[in-house]
Amino acid sequence: MTIQILEQIIERHGKEIYSFCLRLTNKKETAEELYQDTWLYACKNLDKIDDDRNVRSYLLSVAIHHWQNQKRKYAWRKRIIPETEYREEADGEQVDIVEEGLSKY
Repeated sequence: MTIQILEQIIERHGKEIYSFCLRLTNKKETAEELYQDTWLYACKNLDKIDDDRNVRSYLLSVAIHHWQNQKRKYAWRKRIIPETEYREEADGEQVDIVEEGLSKY
């Protein structure tokens, strides 16, 4: 498969893949990252993409696989560095502060 065919696939399925990533993640920034990861994987594995078969379902499965890996990594890191919540006085007022090891998805 050539880059030109990949560009055609992006034009044909790009919006649909992005909206799927957005539905999976429920966050724009995370969806954009997942979308980029999906296409990066597709570029690296051009030989695995068969234009005669259902390319859309292949790309959706790539997005799902990457999302599951990201969630798994986040859960593992959260076990290592748990969130802690504590109260602190700022200018005479009680303020709740959440300290996180990693940002949430």
